[in-house]
Amino acid sequence: IDTDLRDTAPWFIDILVERRRDDLASLLSERGIGTRPFYPAIHTQRPYHWVEGKFPNSDWAACSGLWLPSSSFLTDDDVHCICNQVGESFACIA
Repeated sequence: IDTDLRDTAPWFIDILVERRRDDLASLLSERGIGTRPFYPAIHTQRPYHWVEGKFPNSDWAACSGLWLPSSSFLTDDDVHCICNQVGESFACIA
């Protein structure tokens, strides 16, 4: 399927934050931008407790991921505002 990404909206907009994800989320919240941490790593969920092994990449993504606002109702101005606020917030917590 050939899809022009300018005409579609992904299910989720997310970022991976190497450090201080919760600080970033708090600062964005103060600026009126809601976020949510990623879901826990799948292997930590009850149905998968029987799976043996270590999954450091999944653990890292679960601890580093942050969902940003995503909606088909976001305007280009909304997206630019969110991006700018993420950039400014990173600068404040760095």
